[in-house]
Amino acid sequence: MPVEGDHDEIQRLIATVIESICRRRKLGKVRGPEFTTRLTLKDKVVRRDPDVMFIGNDKLANLKSTVLEGPADLVVEVVSPDSETRDFQSKFNEYQEAGVLEYWIVSPAYRRAYLFVRNAASQKFEQREVTAEGFLESAVIPGLSFSLEDFFAEERPLAIDILKRIDPRLI
Repeated sequence: MPVEGDHDEIQRLIATVIESICRRRKLGKVRGPEFTTRLTLKDKVVRRDPDVMFIGNDKLANLKSTVLEGPADLVVEVVSPDSETRDFQSKFNEYQEAGVLEYWIVSPAYRRAYLFVRNAASQKFEQREVTAEGFLESAVIPGLSFSLEDFFAEERPLAIDILKRIDPRLI
């Protein structure tokens, strides 16, 4: 099903920023939104096509030409009107069980973003709150951060402006 304009713009902004950081710092690869990850769960194998996924260097051997065999390090889903239950329930549980290290859910309709980080001891996602300065900060990609305004402003910032804020050396 086609996505709405906000969904597409947010997904592309996130992917562009993450890919720029990862290429500059040689951290791994970025894929999505029409790239599959095959997740092995205790009772089944599922295929998902996240809006954005980051695969760190240590998992690049699992990255094939059309599929990632196993979990990405970071997965981002931008919520569409028809995907809210899947993103917050089904995908949340599948990504958690499969071993995704970090899961972001961005909801244009509610102008909210949620960041979940895997707890090493419990192997469960824990929600990471927005910082006092108003940023969501990745635990998986050092320095990666977005403000809610980056996602939901009437006029979204350019990826280059976000990269300058993160680290001017990225430009």
